[in-house]
Amino acid sequence: MPNHRFQVGQTVFLEGSRNLNNPGGEYVITKKLPERNGGLEYRVKRSKEPHQRVVREDQLKAPEAPTGLKLLIFTGGPPLGSHDL
Repeated sequence: MPNHRFQVGQTVFLEGSRNLNNPGGEYVITKKLPERNGGLEYRVKRSKEPHQRVVREDQLKAPEAPTGLKLLIFTGGPPLGSHDL
């Protein structure tokens, strides 16, 4: 039995699909559903909508880590510098 990639409460991005009437964007996983037709499914909620949707795992992507951020190290004295993440 395959394992779910995403966890309840996790923010994910749904690939939009006009033929399924699924607007793409940011959603939160509200429930893991059992395997159906060889694929895992989730119940997801978009903050801008009052209802939830059922989507397949292959329609979801994890958010990408931001790039170009710097980690500042503070020791209580003068700044030591920064490090690229």
